[in-house]
Amino acid sequence: MPTFPEAEFHKLWQTLERLLAPDGCPWDRKQKAADLARFMVEEGQEWREAVDEGDPAHQAEELGDLAFLMMFGLQRLAADEGIEPSEAPRLADEKLRRRHPDLFGEAERAGSLEAQTRRWEAIKREERGDEDGGLLKRLPRSMGALAKAHRYQDKAASVGFDWPQLSGVLDKMEEELGELREELVPLADLPTPPGEGSPSTRFRRKLDDPSLARVRDEIGDLFFVLANLCRWLDMDAEDVAEDANTKFLRRFSGMESRLKESGAALEESSLEEMEAQWQGFKAESE
Repeated sequence: MPTFPEAEFHKLWQTLERLLAPDGCPWDRKQKAADLARFMVEEGQEWREAVDEGDPAHQAEELGDLAFLMMFGLQRLAADEGIEPSEAPRLADEKLRRRHPDLFGEAERAGSLEAQTRRWEAIKREERGDEDGGLLKRLPRSMGALAKAHRYQDKAASVGFDWPQLSGVLDKMEEELGELREELVPLADLPTPPGEGSPSTRFRRKLDDPSLARVRDEIGDLFFVLANLCRWLDMDAEDVAEDANTKFLRRFSGMESRLKESGAALEESSLEEMEAQWQGFKAESE
């Protein structure tokens, strides 16, 4: 096991104390808990990217930023609310020990990962005082919708609420897609009026918001089952969606570059010209 970097953490704590001193950094002194929470999410995402890139040095840098923000939050909590910084690690340690009674108590070892997960969830419900309540609890608003879908369905699966086979997920996907198609039929014949803006922009001007409620509901169902498909395939739905964004950005930028090389401006090119360059770049690069 690695040695706890006590000296380094202490030095970082002292650096933060200097920044927050009355004659310290005006910017740091201005930051409040809400600011730090936002920065923590951003730095967590940057750490995730470093992990995906497989860059250990970058991971260490981003984890350092998270450690700094964690200490910043503890100092802010002490200054604003009078809660000692030692309270946070104490509570975390107590929680971990309480939720692992087989390692820190007298309970027998769980026979499997699934059994361990069920025990963990049962202890969490007992801690909340809702042992007779539901398994699922509302996740943070700042969490991505696809990530929430993954977590909800993972928890439901932990107690057996799951498709017996992947084919069940695929059938459900086809069902939801069919229901969405049915709701979209009345919109398919809506004319796209001439005027400024893209065809989709002009189309949206013709929509009647109340009529879209069912469409919105069916799109949500399709997103939810696609997140479940990712879960079955051991993929992160947010990552899959982000990969699609990255691919579109790469291809669109490549199409734009090819148009410029041919002497054509993006805004003055026809859809057929853009599509031809898109397919050309796609064939060359992938």
